[in-house]
Amino acid sequence: MKRYKFLMIAAFWCVSETMNGQSIPVNNAEDTIICAERIYVATDRGAYLAGETMWLSLYCVDANDGGTLSATSEVAYLEFYNASDLVLTAKTWLSKGRGAGSIELPTALPTGNYILKAYTKHMYNELVPVIFEKTIPVYNALTNDRVEDNVAVSHLQDDSFTTGFRLHELSMGYSDSIVGFAFNEGGVRVNAGQNFSFLLENKTLDNITTNVSVFRKDSVSVFGANNIVNTLGKLDVGAGFRWHYLPDLEGEVISGRVVCDSPLDINGAVMSFSVVGEPSLVFMTLLDRTGGFEVYTPPFFGNRKIVVEFPYLNDVTGLDILLDDSYIKEAPTYFPKLLLNESIASSLLERSIEMQIAHRCGLDTIYQYVIPYKDPLLKSNPVVYKLDDYVRFPAMQEVIVEFIPELRYRKREGKTYLQVRLTNEFRALSFADQGTLVLLDGVPVFDHSKILEVDPLKIESISIYTDEYSIGHLKFTGVVIFNTYNGNHPGISGEKNTFIKDFDGMLYPSFMSVKMKDYPENLPDLRSLLYWNPMCNIDGKSSREIVFKTSSKKGEFIILVEGISANGNPFFDYAEITVL
Repeated sequence: MKRYKFLMIAAFWCVSETMNGQSIPVNNAEDTIICAERIYVATDRGAYLAGETMWLSLYCVDANDGGTLSATSEVAYLEFYNASDLVLTAKTWLSKGRGAGSIELPTALPTGNYILKAYTKHMYNELVPVIFEKTIPVYNALTNDRVEDNVAVSHLQDDSFTTGFRLHELSMGYSDSIVGFAFNEGGVRVNAGQNFSFLLENKTLDNITTNVSVFRKDSVSVFGANNIVNTLGKLDVGAGFRWHYLPDLEGEVISGRVVCDSPLDINGAVMSFSVVGEPSLVFMTLLDRTGGFEVYTPPFFGNRKIVVEFPYLNDVTGLDILLDDSYIKEAPTYFPKLLLNESIASSLLERSIEMQIAHRCGLDTIYQYVIPYKDPLLKSNPVVYKLDDYVRFPAMQEVIVEFIPELRYRKREGKTYLQVRLTNEFRALSFADQGTLVLLDGVPVFDHSKILEVDPLKIESISIYTDEYSIGHLKFTGVVIFNTYNGNHPGISGEKNTFIKDFDGMLYPSFMSVKMKDYPENLPDLRSLLYWNPMCNIDGKSSREIVFKTSSKKGEFIILVEGISANGNPFFDYAEITVL
């Protein structure tokens, strides 16, 4: 797969060299098959209140490979619209075609129908892009605000006007031949506030990957025809490709442009791009003749601070950096109206109380985040000094001189350099000559004298790597990482060629599972969503136990399962349980 991705990059640049800035169709040879990606986004429920959390599970498949999961793109882009505006954006990491995340919907969202769009950059290389769209009703139970011209009120007591859970639509085409449920001796009835478990069985020989949701059956949540079977069951292979967007093959491709008063002064200049708090997310690139740049990053998560620095530009004035927008931002053309009816009033009230308690009591602590560790830079075990284990000195230079023999400071031509001690195959000792990369909370410090200005009482640890590293067009002998307690890069004043910007990384892959021991005993448990697992993988002819705690809410609950098999067959199934 790495070879395939390399060929795609090579093909992109070969084609782009002949395009001269224009998008043209690619005349594919008979033996060339280009991945045609399609996305499906599963959500834990079909409708939400403003302020609730929307949980996501993503499936990205290749229509040109029988609908099997695609390993081409590693980033999926999400856009959430109402009929008036784009209200939020997000990115998720795709690992071999699967992604996950959660979005807290703003409490200020007006009532109306919203559309969730999902795509990869590679999907927009098709002549006719096939972009995923899903209509999601959102209700604001705290205000009367509504999306203009998107909400209709009906006073008729007719089921056709309600937006509730319609089981007959869900049951159309369900896949009981692929997955099944096995309940214990108690069957599908359980007391409130108790643990409940069942087996999710894979009836086939193929491995499957699924998402599992357990939620209360109410008059708000909707599940209709837009399910995984109808979305991925019949795939259009597309109408050809044009190379207009560079696919995110190994993580996000971040691009932008640098401007200054004298553009010729920055042609070929070195640019450092780093993520605060991530010692392995350091990148070096060269600016082109227009000041443009591209940084190929591995996945990183959450809202972060990035630092862009030009260490070797001294006399350039008017310097600034402009990051390109990561999103395509093409709004949907049609928004169905949301019908309001008195039949949903009680469900809205219950979920509104649940949502407000969750916010006030900080119940997001029961969420669990799975952050895949993928170190793209550092490759060996470092020598680590935990400074709390040693006598605390008031100056950083004393710390290094007194008990870190692997480091030393030297001055040359008026400049201070921090050097790493190396050991060769004959165990002879030597020190790196000027080429050591120094990081403070993941941010490069090119002027090593500034490390001496940092208060050592803020430093938690110093890690030393003695290998050689190539980052972009620069080569370093040894890496020294100074980690602070707060991880916020303190104590070094910014230079005129250094820029700090906010940047939205990818959504944390996360799931929600509450068992008896997890939920705080002194808080009311009004959860209507009992369980959410966005990536439940089951081997062929095997099963997996699902365990969760029921809340104090009584009534009917739905277990909903969606997924896809290793050979590209999408499926979904459901069961009902009763909480007494």
